[in-house]
Amino acid sequence: MTTAYFTSGTVRVPNAPFFKEVEHLLRNNMKVIIHVQGGSMRPFLRNGDKILLVPVTSCTLSEGMIVLAHTSAGVLLHRIVHMRKDKDEIRLAGDANSRQTECITREHIIGVADKAWRGERLLPVNSFSQRVLAFLWYLLRPFRGYILKITEGLK
Repeated sequence: MTTAYFTSGTVRVPNAPFFKEVEHLLRNNMKVIIHVQGGSMRPFLRNGDKILLVPVTSCTLSEGMIVLAHTSAGVLLHRIVHMRKDKDEIRLAGDANSRQTECITREHIIGVADKAWRGERLLPVNSFSQRVLAFLWYLLRPFRGYILKITEGLK
């Protein structure tokens, strides 16, 4: 039996049954909106941002895309940073992660981020400029922790 927790008008469901239902909806060609939890996708996505996920079958995967996938660390919303199509190997990384990556195959991908919102503001998750910025951010991996601390200190 799944236990749901109610907090100030919000229903909280444990990850396993929640993502099982998200996967079921996406596999049935439906779109799903979820809230970002955690900080692994900062600075591009923040805790509480909303993401519209679409079925993976409806798009061609490419580097720079944000996907929801089964990984050895659980179900994660991370960015594709490298693809080896000859071996069906996809490497994911959270935008805020300085070292950790996950290696998966296409069958592990549950859905693809199509749109995102911070409050009412639409975030350009799939624009060319956003992918270029994400790629440059990825190259700065050894320095990103310092950059995030500095920018957060300026707020």
